[in-house]
Amino acid sequence: VTAGSGVGVRWYEIRNPNGTTLANATNVNAPLIHQQGTFLGDGNFRWMGSIAMDNAGDIALGYSLSSLHTYPSIFVTGQAFGDAPNTLRAEQSVWNGTGSQSIINWGDYSSMSVDPVYDCTFWYTTEYLENSGKYVWRTRVGSFKFNNCPQP
Repeated sequence: VTAGSGVGVRWYEIRNPNGTTLANATNVNAPLIHQQGTFLGDGNFRWMGSIAMDNAGDIALGYSLSSLHTYPSIFVTGQAFGDAPNTLRAEQSVWNGTGSQSIINWGDYSSMSVDPVYDCTFWYTTEYLENSGKYVWRTRVGSFKFNNCPQP
């Protein structure tokens, strides 16, 4: 999403209003947008976003970030359950990139997921460019959790 002097990541939380799945519902209402936002604001470019929610209702968003002065890097942000709606916390760096490219294409490798065993741990993986001259691509995997999520 282009806004101001940068590019941001647009996000939505969509909920089922009657709490049932389509397979079990007899009177299904249309899903509703519970909250939404665009994460941007400082002239940087954010793209390739991926978002997930843990069992406590915490939301995590990962994405690539770059600017004229910042190599493409890996960042995350999120919202703990109970935080103000339609907002995300300050972003955190997962990995600072060390290279850039002159071609337009950037791979489609961004995934935020929740650990299937410990439904409180977020895992984020995406690519970065290690070397500008040789286009040496690497994949980085990071994990984190919010403090309020009860882990078994």
